[in-house]
Amino acid sequence: WVVIWLGVEGGRRKSPTKFCFVAVASIPLGSAPQLLSLSAPSLPLAMMRSQVLSLLILSVMEMTRAFAPQLLSPSAPGLQASASSLAKNLKISRSTRRPSARALSNLRCSANLKEGPSSSASSGDEVEMREGSFVVDGYRAFYVAAVPAKRKEGMDPLVLVHGLGSNSAHFSKNAQALAQATGTAVYSVDLLGFGRSVKPGNIGYNAPLWEYQLTEMIQSVIKEDKVFLAGHGIGAYICMLTAADNAKKVRGLCMLGPLGRLGVLNPTGLDIPFLRLDFVAKQLGGQLFSKYQTPEAIRKLLQEQYVDASKVDSELVSALAAPWQDAQAKIKGSEVFTGIFKSGEDRMWEQLISVDKVGFCGPLLAFWGKGDSVADPSEASVLKDLQPKAEVVMVEAGHYPHHEQPQIVNDRIARWMQTIVEEDEDFPVPRIPRYKKLELTLKNIW
Repeated sequence: WVVIWLGVEGGRRKSPTKFCFVAVASIPLGSAPQLLSLSAPSLPLAMMRSQVLSLLILSVMEMTRAFAPQLLSPSAPGLQASASSLAKNLKISRSTRRPSARALSNLRCSANLKEGPSSSASSGDEVEMREGSFVVDGYRAFYVAAVPAKRKEGMDPLVLVHGLGSNSAHFSKNAQALAQATGTAVYSVDLLGFGRSVKPGNIGYNAPLWEYQLTEMIQSVIKEDKVFLAGHGIGAYICMLTAADNAKKVRGLCMLGPLGRLGVLNPTGLDIPFLRLDFVAKQLGGQLFSKYQTPEAIRKLLQEQYVDASKVDSELVSALAAPWQDAQAKIKGSEVFTGIFKSGEDRMWEQLISVDKVGFCGPLLAFWGKGDSVADPSEASVLKDLQPKAEVVMVEAGHYPHHEQPQIVNDRIARWMQTIVEEDEDFPVPRIPRYKKLELTLKNIW
């Protein structure tokens, strides 16, 4: 038995308020913690939101980890069952249940709890799906990892980066399959401002921010000598930036419907100063966000960007729409998309990938959907001019070839990774002089 007492004292000086409650939780052998009773005589039910529930569950889980670690084994029921039981016992209304679920999800990430092997994996090739989080300058970012039970020696991890308005759920048909095929861990990250990652205000949502987040994840979470990077849409551009600035850490770069040809992330693809004006950016950002704000809007948008509209299933739509449904997230979401229009011009492809020792010079694989209405398939020729050895695959799909034709994309990526590891060829790495009082610009780097 675990008894938890929590007291909170606050309010104004002349009228202080005190809230306290006592929770009794049980930890029966072989199952997850369950809340049995709750006493909160002076704490309104509406006050029991994410902070209180997070602290309660975190305390129980930490004590479980310390005194009964066997309860956290893959055979034990996950924390989701506890969350469901918790909501039922507290009789949380529909309006307050959503924040609590989000809080519990975030708690599970930060505690880095493990779930059991996926039921779809065959015996001997089991893939365990894990959720976790890391901190980027005080902001918590979320990721999902598919980890094979038996890791293949010498195979480097793969990191998947989503595109605009999306999140890690858009790789639901790829992460587990790639982990099983390659024998290495596959990470799907939620960029700051999207998915379950935090959506802070008053920061610049732009390519340097997300490049820094991806670099921080490679260093603090993955902690391997080298990684493979794969990104979709603007996520492909973020991977380009990361590979160019960290060439020694990147084994290979894969791009899916890449954007940012001229170093601009806004939907026009052009650096137009007028669009960066505050009132203009807010207006355009709000209009763009409206296309991702509700399940109906997301379904309509995706069906326009898929060749086979039937591939836009309800599970995907729900996963993409869920992070935007509470009132605070809708406010933050508008700020995120406004930041896309406020972001200025960054480096062009020519400055990120080339055989002239500029940017990333290593193995490169790119996918374009033949019916892509967002990323122009004709830009594949530009990529081939920059890197003649780059492999370009045209797929019978729209803007999301990895979700519309997952079997083709997964098989090709797995074979590409395997070939790179087996050949283990070196490629030139850019050298950036770091002399004192030398202004580092694109003109004097080389």
